Amino acid sequence: MRKIVFSVASLISVGAGIYFSFFVKEPNYAMTGIWLTFSLFTFAFGWPEIAKSISFLGNNIELREVKNAISELKQLAEVNSRAILELIQGSSRWGGFTEDERLATYNSIEKMLVNLGFEEREIAEIQSRWHYWVEGDYVRAIIFSHNLNHPAVPKDKLELWHKKREVICQQINSIQPDELRAVFREFNAYTDKVQQAIDDLEYYKKHKKHRDLQEWKRHNDWFKQS
Repeated sequence: MRKIVFSVASLISVGAGIYFSFFVKEPNYAMTGIWLTFSLFTFAFGWPEIAKSISFLGNNIELREVKNAISELKQLAEVNSRAILELIQGSSRWGGFTEDERLATYNSIEKMLVNLGFEEREIAEIQSRWHYWVEGDYVRAIIFSHNLNHPAVPKDKLELWHKKREVICQQINSIQPDELRAVFREFNAYTDKVQQAIDDLEYYKKHKKHRDLQEWKRHNDWFKQS
């Protein structure tokens, strides 16, 4: 398991380094260097029998020295983990990763942080931006952000709904489940599907995990067939 976790982290870091060199508007070679350095260290941790020592900036570093410097590496791991989670979620706005790929990366990073000795509260803080994106996606799905009209809202109230929708869009990450319930009741649109979706959001905000993972995987289609 250790080898799998660190191998995944190493590969992700290589991919991030390539991303910052070739797939951004202005290449950021400093970020590329950080990612590739992190990839080197994680590989050494995962495969000590292969990477008995690593060479960095002309210096040969014995693996035991790296292990003794774990506290310094934790800071680098934190920065890179935050960046990876943000990168995965941000790029997914344009269909960059499937839900399974995102969750696999999230779980691998969490295991890596645990193995590196991060406390639960520290891991929660690192993951906070990930949950920020997911909670926002719940709200976007609930208000059917793919379309100005909402299948659950009566046609004679669509004009008012458009105005309310604009307000909600400005409050994506601050609006609370009970506020959403009140809005949909106001528009006579509090259907079973809407209720279930808001309940799922409420559960996620409280537990930071999905109440129904399979249902979440199809959240972009919740109202397309309504």
